[in-house]
Amino acid sequence: MSAGVEAVGLCAGALTTLAFVPQVVKAWRTRSTADLSAAWLVSFTAGVGLWFVYGVLIASWPVVVANGLTLLLTLVLVALKLRRERPHAAADAGPRRAETHVLPPPPPVGSRPYNGRMVKSRIREHILEQAFADAIGATQAVAASSGTTALALGLAVAGVGEGRGRGVTAGDEVIVSALASRRVLEAATRLGARPVFADVDPFTLTLVPQRVGDWVTDRTRAVVAEHVAGVPCDVEGLADACRPRGLVLVEDASDALTATLRGLPLGAHGRPTAFAFGSLGLLALPDAHVADLARGLRGTLDIETTEEDAGRALTALKALGAGGDARRGLALRLRRALVGVSGLVLPVLDPGLPAQRAWPRFVVQVPAARRDRVLQALAARGIAAAALPPAIAPLPHASEVAARGIAIDLDPADGATEPDGPATERFVAGVRDALG
Repeated sequence: MSAGVEAVGLCAGALTTLAFVPQVVKAWRTRSTADLSAAWLVSFTAGVGLWFVYGVLIASWPVVVANGLTLLLTLVLVALKLRRERPHAAADAGPRRAETHVLPPPPPVGSRPYNGRMVKSRIREHILEQAFADAIGATQAVAASSGTTALALGLAVAGVGEGRGRGVTAGDEVIVSALASRRVLEAATRLGARPVFADVDPFTLTLVPQRVGDWVTDRTRAVVAEHVAGVPCDVEGLADACRPRGLVLVEDASDALTATLRGLPLGAHGRPTAFAFGSLGLLALPDAHVADLARGLRGTLDIETTEEDAGRALTALKALGAGGDARRGLALRLRRALVGVSGLVLPVLDPGLPAQRAWPRFVVQVPAARRDRVLQALAARGIAAAALPPAIAPLPHASEVAARGIAIDLDPADGATEPDGPATERFVAGVRDALG
């Protein structure tokens, strides 16, 4: 009888040890134990512990060793779960406050039928998230209904898991550029936060790290580093400015999707980074726990993605690199042709960082008194262009850039994408004539 029980204990210990090794490896590599039930871990640990104690009582060292290894692995999993999830309890309070006091409540159970179409949408959404994370080198990506809601999610979960307590909630202040897009403003106000406007560098059009402290108050919680017109901003400098002040930094890379910084795509540097991608938004995150938290908050923000939107985004993702290369070639050809034009400030090639900029648009600055005439000349030549919107706050550099700036479309209707093709020559000549 004892030999039979000993054999059962030995087999149980050996088999469960083999089964637990992949679980430990997965939890350690993904930094998440979300798939493991705490109750199951506790009950299983207790069962293995009883076999371990039984082996000690009957002096059966094979049973002790086999079940001791399993017990050790289960304790490792318990420690991982406590380390990865319990410390976030206080940090999670921030987003939950936003959920309770600012964000609309989720729809009641049963108000939206969970049908096959919804299941297919979630599958497409998951595929898109994984494909986008792989494309930019991020650990996680979370889909949202727009770039605005992606950034709102990023602000809500920023700082969670970094030892900084919580993300942005109602009543906080968020420092943004005085040239901030509507997307950035709406993301902050959607959480009940107040945007505070900072001046920009007149050439890169992005925030200046050395000046961020000028706008910090005791209510400031976050800084949004918006990459403007394809130019990566100095996020490392901004992070250095935020760190001693206890502020969180969130990036918005919607306007610089194919740009790289220090050899990595934007979104791969370990900070929440929002993207507007087609009709959807995507949020790159460095941590599986925070990604799960962001997915949980999507319901409170009333975010819905459709199967069609996810499918179109997947198709666009496959062509992303080719489109960026075509615009870069056209922009460089155009920039060379405009060197020397009097009174013209050309877009920067080197923002003073180890970076490669993207070219969603070609932004130039002309004398403010000439801007309307230049826009009319561009329109007469069939070239799509628009004046930069006014600065949101009357700050010196932002106001000057807004009064002088023109954004030229780099997706011309006649297909001027070949660097030396006839369509490109016509496009470049038209822009030069209008600006000259």
